[in-house]
Amino acid sequence: AGLQRAKETGPIGSTQRLVAYHEAGHAVMALLTPKFDAVSKVSIIPRSSALGGFTLFTPTDEQLESGLYTKRYLLDQIAVALGGYVGEEIVYGEDEVTTSASDDLQKVQRIAHRMVSQWGFTVNRSADPDFMVGWEAPDAGPFSPRTMSPDTESLIDQRTKDIVDGAYALCKATLIHHRPLLDALADELVHKETVTHAELLELLEAVEKTGPGPPHAGQRDV
Repeated sequence: AGLQRAKETGPIGSTQRLVAYHEAGHAVMALLTPKFDAVSKVSIIPRSSALGGFTLFTPTDEQLESGLYTKRYLLDQIAVALGGYVGEEIVYGEDEVTTSASDDLQKVQRIAHRMVSQWGFTVNRSADPDFMVGWEAPDAGPFSPRTMSPDTESLIDQRTKDIVDGAYALCKATLIHHRPLLDALADELVHKETVTHAELLELLEAVEKTGPGPPHAGQRDV
């Protein structure tokens, strides 16, 4: 027990716990988001030489077969992707968030930008009729021909920011409200390193018996 305690409180233990909160943020946000992909496994064991763990999602058969994504699903995907960053921020503070969220943030920006510039999805479509136009081709890159004015580019950037800001606010409110579940999963990850889907559901049930229930990620204004 003494050795385990030393591992959990030393430098390695501190990193483990931070990674645990990061991955718990993703997993809890996904678990509390109705109709989102199931969390099949969450772990703090690195999949490569880099630090960090992973959260594994399993899409529904319908999603895999169709390959189509709704606006709702993409908004949920952004909120879940922000879960690691937000989990760190809630627990350690804004100034102690680490670079481990780099890939997540790039993914968030990429999805939100494509929602606006390629798929005509904005926070409020009725207020943005011009965004029914696909301003960029699916394979557009930094050296592709310009298809819009600087003003339109600026507006796309703003609408992209609106999507990310809304998802961030939702994610933070959800994880703060369900902080007991976030803490419990992080503790379980530090102790066991890997938590399965079944174990995650058991943990949710145990925490909900003593902790808060709704509101959850299904109650949103985005």
